[in-house]
Amino acid sequence: MKIDLKKLGIIGGLLISGLFATSCLDDDSSAEPFSGGWVAFVNASPDASSLKFYSNGNVINSSGIPYGQYFGYLSAPTGVHNLTVRSGNNTDRDTVTINVGINKYYSVFAVNLLDNIELLAFEDNFLNLGAGKSGVRFSQFSPDAPLLRVEFEGEADPIGVFGFKQSTTMKEINAATNKKMFLIDEETSDTLLTKTYTFKEGFSYAVFSKGLVNSTSSNQNLDIQVIPFN
Repeated sequence: MKIDLKKLGIIGGLLISGLFATSCLDDDSSAEPFSGGWVAFVNASPDASSLKFYSNGNVINSSGIPYGQYFGYLSAPTGVHNLTVRSGNNTDRDTVTINVGINKYYSVFAVNLLDNIELLAFEDNFLNLGAGKSGVRFSQFSPDAPLLRVEFEGEADPIGVFGFKQSTTMKEINAATNKKMFLIDEETSDTLLTKTYTFKEGFSYAVFSKGLVNSTSSNQNLDIQVIPFN
């Protein structure tokens, strides 16, 4: 499946040459073909207002990524990348290692509260979608949520039941306009959150719960975020 990188909304600053390159590539036909992979970075840590990411000690984004925003996809050379996240005071918080393959796509999420922040990395297994279908990978990144049953309007079965940091691979759902998503407490069957999003035919999406069930700050409340790929 082709990924439309321009639709991902690149944020942040300049990148170190030779480490990662911006995903808006020019059309210089004389340039050598790119032989690497692609990596996106997401700040899903509710109380982390600004995060910087590093690969093998070199900065990726010169401006901090705010909570709920993402940076990428960025082209990355093949091989091992030790990816580190730092908070605004430049304190190393966590490191995860990925081995970037040719034409492979990866998403790296900073999750949990700042004092216990963790990096999780996923290889994005995009599907060859059937007619009338969208692709969805759901991940549960709300650290204080109970077991969550996740349901999508128009689907016969829940997409799954998830504890903190659990995730599906990419799955097909029926494409639809203004399709409702539900986060349901598996034990009590109470609906904790309902959110609506348009899932387009042929598109794939990273969908994840974030924020806190028991929050005193409105911008940290339990929420669902959707990042579209094409």
